[in-house]
Amino acid sequence: MTDQPSDFTRLAATIALIDDPVELMEQSYVALTQILRRTDEGDLLDQLSILLGQVVGDLPFDAAEKDLRHQTRLAAADCVAILQAATERRVPRLESDPALREQAAAQLLEIDIPPATDDDRKTDLEYSLPPNLAHLLKHIDYPQPAPPAAHGGFPDFDALCLAALNARVERVLAFFQKHNPAVNRPLPPPFLLSPAFAQRFKLAVARLIYPKIRSSRQLRLLASNIDVAHTTTDSFWDHINDSMKRLLELTWNTAWNDLMLVAEARGDDKVMKIKPETKELRDLLTPPAPEAYDLPHIGNGEILLFRSLLSASRDWWPDLGTFWQACHTLYEQEWDPRVFQQQAREGALRDMLLKGLADFPDEWHDFFILMLHRVFPRITTRFLERFAYNLGQNEEARRARMPHLMRYIERAQADPHIRKLEYQDEEQWRQQVKALANYLKGVSFPTGASAD
Repeated sequence: MTDQPSDFTRLAATIALIDDPVELMEQSYVALTQILRRTDEGDLLDQLSILLGQVVGDLPFDAAEKDLRHQTRLAAADCVAILQAATERRVPRLESDPALREQAAAQLLEIDIPPATDDDRKTDLEYSLPPNLAHLLKHIDYPQPAPPAAHGGFPDFDALCLAALNARVERVLAFFQKHNPAVNRPLPPPFLLSPAFAQRFKLAVARLIYPKIRSSRQLRLLASNIDVAHTTTDSFWDHINDSMKRLLELTWNTAWNDLMLVAEARGDDKVMKIKPETKELRDLLTPPAPEAYDLPHIGNGEILLFRSLLSASRDWWPDLGTFWQACHTLYEQEWDPRVFQQQAREGALRDMLLKGLADFPDEWHDFFILMLHRVFPRITTRFLERFAYNLGQNEEARRARMPHLMRYIERAQADPHIRKLEYQDEEQWRQQVKALANYLKGVSFPTGASAD
């Protein structure tokens, strides 16, 4: 590419027609590095590269394909304007004046773009971002289950109440079921992160918990005010008063408390006596296969966790979503920043977790950390170990704070293959980041060379 106006007009027409975000990123960055290829234009190149990254990074990658393509075409016009700024601002006086360089980078110029011809298309830039680098220019994406949809048309209050309780619990469980198929985690997921566990837990509530809730005489009296035929699992919580919410939560907690193991004296020792219903709970929640999920032998700690999954007075879903978005953003900024993001300080994610987890039940804290590990590639078992050091001065104290996290760490340490895989993945990431940095600086690879 040269600095002749006809060449830029042809380039502008080509880029303006792009409707694929990755292609737009590729073509725009290559064009910018060709325009600003002198060594004394490095500052302006960096500033305009950030602007290009912001334009493409703000695209709604999770939108429908048609909408995403439309938004990409709009973003392409902004990319062309940035390239135009590069061609018109690369004069000597900008090189010695940082203020003018910054002004040039911030200004987006409007230009007329003629339609592309067939001849123009033959002269398109033939650059392609290596497939193994494309993901480094996008926000990390992964499946995130939606909360259960509202249901109605129940035949009686018991059916409605049980469904509403389960739906409220499922909103919490669905939040913890995020996963990233691109992340290699050989161990089975901890139980709270598994959809298979959620299905079995729903059955356990129906068999062991709700029969005790429905036996409350006061609840039957309050239920007489509910219009079952016109109430859904969502609107149920809006139609009941605070007194009924407190009663539901009280009976829910009492039903779980009844399953707690009880200490029994046997000579000079004490043993934990298990009740028949608790044995049934263990049977109901046993994973269908070892790889489905990991669940320790159910004791009082697990029963307290199960009990914590319901709040009749509070829907946890919005707060969980807000907190997770903060986790996602800080992970990218500290551990895996995109070109359009600022670098967060070291330890920012850890500090936010230690502070923010206090807003949620203690029993859930392990699973926030473990979900980060299952979703984000650079949150390795080493991160889990270092995070655990903040939980207490010795292993006993740490296990008291986050028993399920410590269990996962222990299982991972027992398999040296896991650490080897993490090391290989980390090395691959570092090589990709290095290759991307070279690419964005305009460093080309020799023919036949690999960017891996």
